Amino acid sequence: MNTGRKARLWTVGSLLVAALGCSGEERPGDVEAEVADLGDVMPEGDVGDAGGMADTAALGETVDASDATDTAEVAEVRPPPAGEFAASHVVEVSLEMPATDWAALCAQRRSIFALLGEGCMDGPSADVFTYFAADATIDGVTLRNVGVRKKGFIGSLDAFRPGLRLEFDELVAGQELSGLERMTLNNGKQDASRLRQCLAYDLFRRAGIAAPRCAYAHVKVNRVDLGLYVHVEAVKKPFLREWFGEPLGALWEGQLSDFREGWMATFDPKLDDVDMTPIEAVTAALNGEDEGLLERLDEVIVLDEFITFWAMEGLTAHWDGYAGNANNFFVYSPAGDRRLRFIPWGVDQTFVEPEPFGGTNAAFGTGALAERLLRHPEGRARYEARLRELMDTVWDETRVLGEIVAMEQLVERFREPGTRDSGRVAVDELERFVAVRRTDLMADLDRPPAGFPPPLRDSLCRVDNGELTATFETTWGTLPIEDLFTTGTGSLTMETPVLPPLSFGMIGSKAGYSDEMQGGQIVVAAEVRGIGIVFVFIETDTWPQPGTYQIGAFPQAAVYYVEFGGAFSLVALLSGELVLDEIDATNGTPVRGRLTARMWTAP
Repeated sequence: MNTGRKARLWTVGSLLVAALGCSGEERPGDVEAEVADLGDVMPEGDVGDAGGMADTAALGETVDASDATDTAEVAEVRPPPAGEFAASHVVEVSLEMPATDWAALCAQRRSIFALLGEGCMDGPSADVFTYFAADATIDGVTLRNVGVRKKGFIGSLDAFRPGLRLEFDELVAGQELSGLERMTLNNGKQDASRLRQCLAYDLFRRAGIAAPRCAYAHVKVNRVDLGLYVHVEAVKKPFLREWFGEPLGALWEGQLSDFREGWMATFDPKLDDVDMTPIEAVTAALNGEDEGLLERLDEVIVLDEFITFWAMEGLTAHWDGYAGNANNFFVYSPAGDRRLRFIPWGVDQTFVEPEPFGGTNAAFGTGALAERLLRHPEGRARYEARLRELMDTVWDETRVLGEIVAMEQLVERFREPGTRDSGRVAVDELERFVAVRRTDLMADLDRPPAGFPPPLRDSLCRVDNGELTATFETTWGTLPIEDLFTTGTGSLTMETPVLPPLSFGMIGSKAGYSDEMQGGQIVVAAEVRGIGIVFVFIETDTWPQPGTYQIGAFPQAAVYYVEFGGAFSLVALLSGELVLDEIDATNGTPVRGRLTARMWTAP
């Protein structure tokens, strides 16, 4: 089984997120990361443009003192301004706040069924995170009473290394740092390499698409080392002013949002503009006849720019973006030209196989706008021509691979303890993807697959559809073992009208730490006689303790089914009670418990 594909199914299909609680205690193996002086490892030439990830002035430049006269001063290479997006520098961020506040911040969580329960498409997801006061020292500059909150939608949420948003002026009016009003620090939970975001955003910028600047940060909270974070420019008014000349239009974030009836309400307005006319205009244009479609669309979006944006999503395999998953994107309607402009977001799962949703190597067709254009002969031809053009102008494998090497040399020592091996594996996978991407794309362009694109998918909202009970008895550390039925025992019952009564044969269980999910995981596997296997995945705390936990907020659980020789398919999300009778997250020690849950399925 392809582990990358399995990880994506787990992350997106089940939307499983680890978050049980947070402690100010230092975790085993934490060490102080050394500050890297790696100016001499960057490749020659600019890494980006338009102020992108690589502001390359003074990337390790030096002056030979022997060339200077007795009275001449040797030029000094100065560090960038505090918090700046610089390719050769990892920003040092240290937060100090009451331990009780930090624990409360870490414990804040989203309910999976608030996101995907009945009526989930009736509006944007609720903002459940609140600000706490902290003193922030950033590259040696200390700011008092900075607003700090947790961030993340689904897959990146974490209770030990939460994504963080720092608002410098949340509690102190006018407070800023080197012109920055805020910092967005992504934990990179879904990308062990930590390199994909900066690489992808920079490629979008090279293609002329408005995309955030990106760099890296080494984060400590209350002197506990949280390791390497990705420092991403916020899509706020300064960003809009840079790219569009003004921040006076309307901005929406798309999170499982689309230009379709029943999907538009989830667009989240970010500038207090609730006039949905620009969104509705795109939906109306898509609903017309093929004749005149492109002309209608160009009146409501900047169509040529969207085709570039869409082709860059295909080129970078941004399967969790707009075209691949109707997710992780912004649209901006400028004040002087109400036509929508697309902005990429949440690109931590780029440069991976374009599964499991409606995509091929060359194109994604889940978003309604992409799907409609793929079904239109001229729209598809323009997309394919733009993709070929970008492969000739933006996609330079030698340059991209050189940037991966340079970024890895810069950041590897800052990764949180215990993840450096998995980070190296993820970097190797990233390099392999880049090396073969052109070949894979050209194969699809030259021989388009039959039956593509598939029909648009139905609503993602779930309904209560039965009950599941499971028990497990295994040992910690067995998760990597491939034989499902030699690592433990268990039981499984499922009562749901969406499936016929199932007769199970062998039943096994295993548990341990998952590199893909960066957390603990328990798996119960039951053979459906001669047909396939039902899997119950239960995500636990990274260092779980005995006790009773409610699932449906966090931790999470889900049921999958795979036919022998077939692919994983999601059966249900689960909400209920997890009891861990025996567990201590030490390899070779017993794990014993039970799960009683409701099954939530697609309508």
